[in-house]
Amino acid sequence: MEYPLTNWYVVQTISKQENNVKKKVDKIKLEGLITLLPMRRLCIKRKGRFLWELKPLFPGYFFINKKLDTSDIKQISRLDGVIKILKSNSQPVAVPEKDMKLIFSILDDEAYINESQAFYKNEKIFIKAGPLMNMEGYIIAVDKRRKRITVRLPFFNSYKEVQLSFELAEKVNKG
Repeated sequence: MEYPLTNWYVVQTISKQENNVKKKVDKIKLEGLITLLPMRRLCIKRKGRFLWELKPLFPGYFFINKKLDTSDIKQISRLDGVIKILKSNSQPVAVPEKDMKLIFSILDDEAYINESQAFYKNEKIFIKAGPLMNMEGYIIAVDKRRKRITVRLPFFNSYKEVQLSFELAEKVNKG
């Protein structure tokens, strides 16, 4: 869906009620109202099994798009689960256009955050920043909890193991 960039406001909800409150706002059918609840896919380990779950990108908040008038604000604010529409000096504050552009840049068509790059043992990586920039090596271990990889890099006719943050590495495309 193509979203407008202006007139976005933030609705604060009771924790873990974001989706229910968003559905209630959708049901009141305010003319021209668009709601947005950015979600992220998480792989969670439970009882030894990995499960994919959807969680709000901004827990306790979702976005509405509309030129709000006093009546709209009252209707939305009265709904169960709504804490408030974020305001400054008693007026709703629109999210800056540059911030909405950033949010839309990381969301797919279903308002899910694009999945980040996953690293696996034995993959070839390229170091894109830091003192080892431009070196290539192979992953020998992945610590997803700490978001680190251990990489085997060539050094002076031998190999050394180095731990790196996920952000410093990039997969080397095959082909």
